[in-house]
Amino acid sequence: MVQPAVLIRPLGGILHLRTRLKHLALTGAVLAVVTASLPGAAAADSGDRDRHPSDRGLSAVIRYTEYGIPHIVAKDYANLGFGTGWAQAADQVCVLADGFLTVNGERSRYFGPDAAPDGSLSSATTNLSSDLYFRGVKDAGTVEDLLGTPAPAGPSRDLKELMRGWAAGYNAWLRKNRITDPACAGADWVRPVTALDVARRGFAVSVLGGQGKAVDGITAARPPPPPPAGRPLGRLRPRGPRPARTAEAARELFAPRTPPWAPTPSRSPAPRRRTGAGCSWGTRTTPGRAAAGSGSRSRPSRAS
Repeated sequence: MVQPAVLIRPLGGILHLRTRLKHLALTGAVLAVVTASLPGAAAADSGDRDRHPSDRGLSAVIRYTEYGIPHIVAKDYANLGFGTGWAQAADQVCVLADGFLTVNGERSRYFGPDAAPDGSLSSATTNLSSDLYFRGVKDAGTVEDLLGTPAPAGPSRDLKELMRGWAAGYNAWLRKNRITDPACAGADWVRPVTALDVARRGFAVSVLGGQGKAVDGITAARPPPPPPAGRPLGRLRPRGPRPARTAEAARELFAPRTPPWAPTPSRSPAPRRRTGAGCSWGTRTTPGRAAAGSGSRSRPSRAS
């Protein structure tokens, strides 16, 4: 099944903080552009210029401008995430649901192990390879460890609130709207998500240019073969890098290079010096011996 491509690009954000008689009001505005290959997808809900979705204590104002661009206004980060999740679900719920299925390692269950993913979250060439990789991420608790790391090394409280609100907005749209996109209408793999699912999808995007480019190699890796028969395992020596050879290779790699047109010691002519009468250029002679290549003999020195 070919999924439509989607590009979500945040173009800007504004936060205004005003204090009036000890009353603090925080207003957020985020601009998100969603471009899709489905006809009319970018203009979804553009007929109604203003939307005011709310659910379970969260709400936001979504104002659609020309070309269906949503502007989300909310009072804090959780509500800002709520409005963003709602607006993106309204535009491309099938693409988002497919991504959450990917990061949970369940593509083979619904689409078969040999089918190819769309490549938006990893370089895996089959659903089975994709599932093995993302199941490994889940089993290792990688995203949970990152979420548990205190800021600034880990996510801030505001970012966690954004993810919580995004999941709530996405889920609210699913509960209150009927999916008409034939790519996932009536599919049982379209289901509510959690803030952890949102974080897992963010992790997949963040490593897409690194380990995400080597998913097939990671999942196809095999342990080394057993030792030959009759050879004790304890006598096998590990084939690790040799420090001396590694240092030599590093020196060769970073050593200054001589341009090919520059003279080298082997190419430069030998210095020419004249050592006395009857001597040829570039040679040294001793008294009483013929100069090499001169064709004449030097005169013996006289005693004083």
